[in-house]
Amino acid sequence: MPARSAEAEPLIRYVCARDHASFTAEDILTAPPADAVADAAAAVLRDVTKQGRLPSDGWLRVAASQTEVVFLAEWPGEEGPFAVVHVVPGGAASALRDGWGADSYGSCTPRPIPPAGAAIAPWWVDADAEPPGPASRSIPAFVHEQSCASGMSADGRILRPSVAYDEEEVTITISVREMPGDCQSNPSTPYVIELDEPLGDRVLLDGGQYPPGDPFEVPGER
Repeated sequence: MPARSAEAEPLIRYVCARDHASFTAEDILTAPPADAVADAAAAVLRDVTKQGRLPSDGWLRVAASQTEVVFLAEWPGEEGPFAVVHVVPGGAASALRDGWGADSYGSCTPRPIPPAGAAIAPWWVDADAEPPGPASRSIPAFVHEQSCASGMSADGRILRPSVAYDEEEVTITISVREMPGDCQSNPSTPYVIELDEPLGDRVLLDGGQYPPGDPFEVPGER
């Protein structure tokens, strides 16, 4: 099996929406409960969850500053693995508490922050190609752009993937350079992912979300 890459991978920062504060996987695992601080943001969260649509408990304070607070709770079986409530001064999506209110809430699939001018895109292994094996350094795949692109292929706009290697996993995150376009369904784009190391007996993962996805399943079926 290939040795672990010598260079340490930087911590990946995730967001639920582009205008939300970011957080790491470690933040999710170690975040204090939402009510660990008895502040206006916690009061707003209670108001929002009383509406009955979002989980009533299990909320964590994953990011907080003087201008915003991001709360997450596990929400399996919904549109994303988490629910999110984003609280800011003057937020208009809920009643205000000491000047703070929610400006958005709902489901959340945390995604890495993409390069400027690009968006994260899910990918999966081409089921009709030869399955990746221990000696594989090329992964035939499909990439599905989710940004508005007038139904155009992402061919020529797929950026070099970000690949994190460790002893047990190879996590690949793909971004697509955005283009002006109408919002409609985009086709899946064939793409070959090149690795710097043989795959070995490590598990392939799609790093375009948290938790990482299984690239042997089409994203809508995960």
